Amino acid sequence: MENGSLMARVGAWLQSWGAATVMSPGGGEGPVTFPDGRSPEVILVDDAAFDACSPKDFERLCSGGGSILVVAGGPAGDGLPRKVAACQMETLTAPIGPYRLHDWLVRLLEGGGPAAQIAEERGGQEEPAPRRVLVADDNPVNRKVAALMLRQMGCHVEEAADGSEALSKLEREPFDVVLMDVHMPKMDGLEACRRIRADRRYGDPRVLAMTALTLRQDLQRCQEVGMDGYISKPLERKDLEATLCQRRDGSFRQPGDEQESGKDQLIDEERLDVLRKVGGDGLVANMARLFVEHARKNREALERAVQEKDWNGIREAAHALKGSALNLGLARLGAVARRLEELAIRMEGDDSVESIEKGTALAGSVGRELDAAFTALRSLQAKE
Repeated sequence: MENGSLMARVGAWLQSWGAATVMSPGGGEGPVTFPDGRSPEVILVDDAAFDACSPKDFERLCSGGGSILVVAGGPAGDGLPRKVAACQMETLTAPIGPYRLHDWLVRLLEGGGPAAQIAEERGGQEEPAPRRVLVADDNPVNRKVAALMLRQMGCHVEEAADGSEALSKLEREPFDVVLMDVHMPKMDGLEACRRIRADRRYGDPRVLAMTALTLRQDLQRCQEVGMDGYISKPLERKDLEATLCQRRDGSFRQPGDEQESGKDQLIDEERLDVLRKVGGDGLVANMARLFVEHARKNREALERAVQEKDWNGIREAAHALKGSALNLGLARLGAVARRLEELAIRMEGDDSVESIEKGTALAGSVGRELDAAFTALRSLQAKE
């Protein structure tokens, strides 16, 4: 590929799908092979490289027998379709998004029909409408990360801070997918989904619960209200793309034996690397600032709930801290906040001295981890 920006985007999508890739900056240098000598099954060539090379160059390029897909990063010129047809290749025209590319690659690898056949199966629409996604989460850090990932994937994204706001947006405009946090103030994700399924005004979007390795019984409740599946927090782009590419078949994706990574670390560097790939160092610094701002408010809410022996308030504050912490890679804080949240769920309505002492002690641990996190983030912001 000659177009470096297009090459970077396509390369990131392919890697997120687990595809073995080899990148070449130009198309006329002879057969392309992997380091182990294998020939590629599909060769992606951008229109700039295609225009710069003769048909004989591409005959050499595909001498290993792989299918060639010409990816037009801009509006295709009048001569491009004729040149592609003459070389018996396929063309994917701009705008290029991960879903269209994924669909075409599957067709090519499975021996599917040419472009005309694919267009006919889609009702003659050469360019389907962009995937529209609504992100509903009361945590601004979580919303920001999800929205950035989705926009980089070519999605149109809107945001909502609670279930009620999500319903208002669904009533005004259609969405293909709703990423729904389960625990939100005013109206939680379960009630919001229940209303979506009961009222045609909200359309028929796929509703996916966003969870932070939640309890299995919570996922059962998600299924009961009509959700289509779940995606684990903190979000990973490869998981997000894979989930959105799944066909809607009426089944509910159940959790596997997922494990927390880096839970003994103050800061999980692998998570920070994920965030840097999404938005660079600036995103990490901005998220750190947002985290500190909202964590202070959540800490005050937690301390107030402990004093009032309010298990529901403790659960809500711990849940908010857990989500923000895990998204930013604050692994130890996320782990202890999760333990407090789960304790609050189990102890709801239990006012015994022993239970209150357990909650107070665990809330104290959350406070100490918060102090350590604030110190670490100040150091991180100075470096970023």
